[in-house]
Amino acid sequence: MEGRHLGLGRWHHITQSTVETYARLTYDEQYLHVDLLRATEKFGGTVVHGFYLLSLLPDAVFELTKPLQETHTYMFYGHDEVRVHFPVLTGSYVRYDLTVVKVTLLKPHMYRLDVDAKLEVQGRDRHAVTCRYLSVVSRN
Repeated sequence: MEGRHLGLGRWHHITQSTVETYARLTYDEQYLHVDLLRATEKFGGTVVHGFYLLSLLPDAVFELTKPLQETHTYMFYGHDEVRVHFPVLTGSYVRYDLTVVKVTLLKPHMYRLDVDAKLEVQGRDRHAVTCRYLSVVSRN
């Protein structure tokens, strides 16, 4: 399984409304997220929260491991090596590209799964976010 490309997740359209809701829920209402006029002057538009972009990862993992969901349970364990390489603007379409890099046996029928995750932004030639997504997988 190590080295296996899990695939590309579905495209997510990130709207200003979603970013503003996320800003209110997380108490991160900096102007770059919610003030279109001011953010446009500096960034070309409002900027999506980095943690919001990371929060899309479980959807990709769930989608791309669906065949195993009936026999296994996936639990979030953490992130390593998180980098946001450039600001992602609201209105963008994004998706994750996932590859398994390491599988560690923790105990019988329980593994730690390390997955390289790269966030693609439609129309951009490099990844906006890269990280290692960690989960614990156990047989039901």
